[in-house]
Amino acid sequence: RDETLVVSNLLSNWDFETFSSGFTGWTETGSPTVTAETSRKWHGSQSAKVVSGASAAGRLQQDIFTSLNIHEMVGKTIRIEGRVWASAASKARLGIRYTASDYKYGSYHAGKDEWEAPETLYAELEIPANATALVAVCEVAAGTITAYFDCVVMHIEDKFRYTIPSTILMGPYKLS
Repeated sequence: RDETLVVSNLLSNWDFETFSSGFTGWTETGSPTVTAETSRKWHGSQSAKVVSGASAAGRLQQDIFTSLNIHEMVGKTIRIEGRVWASAASKARLGIRYTASDYKYGSYHAGKDEWEAPETLYAELEIPANATALVAVCEVAAGTITAYFDCVVMHIEDKFRYTIPSTILMGPYKLS
């Protein structure tokens, strides 16, 4: 599967190919050590290597809030998904921050020394009316843990609603 074409992706530098003393478009929180990794990657020439601090989780974050008309997005589902590699279980995951301190996280990596797929490593959130941020989060638990992230995308699912008038008795049966 070609994962380089993502039409609805809201993140910049989602494949972590642009690095110069940090990944372009991403900020670091929790004082992690972040480097471009060229030997362990899913596709392209590199991935993001994130090593957490001994006492704080390390995060790479990208805020997309100002690029959206949030009033039109309330009630829609936003999803972050990607490829994550970790050698220890329950130490790396993806999430979405939607206020200054509220997060919605997905499952942790199982820790099998392999890349886990977007089908298992994702987080979804129905965008609440009180959202003050929409931030993609790549997190590594505290304890000097190393994880790798690649092909991280964030998109909003379209919701199409149409109530068929009760006066139409014989269809339509399909709306495209």
